[in-house]
Amino acid sequence: MLEPKEILIEAIEQAMSEGMTNAKLSRASGVNNSMISRLLTREREDIRSRDFFKLVYSLPQHIKSATLAKLGMVNFDLAAIAASSPPEEKARVLEAIAHSLTVQNKEKAKAVA
Repeated sequence: MLEPKEILIEAIEQAMSEGMTNAKLSRASGVNNSMISRLLTREREDIRSRDFFKLVYSLPQHIKSATLAKLGMVNFDLAAIAASSPPEEKARVLEAIAHSLTVQNKEKAKAVA
């Protein structure tokens, strides 16, 4: 059985064989280009969970779905989960979404500058 990091590396390599570049993946995920390069050359032993999932979710849909399946992650309907959650959980979800949008906007502003 492959380790999660190796599953990610294989997924990135597949995306690259289909035309994705380190630079495109870096822009899409917000993960540093050099970190992606070190990951692919296996010079990097570890990867933060946040970066791991940012990379996975930045891959083309068909690769992302296959990667999540290999990781044993099932697809779920966040809207349905949120609808049935207590108000405190809904507030936490909204705060997380707002934070992620703020971070994404800051990263886009840096890329444009």
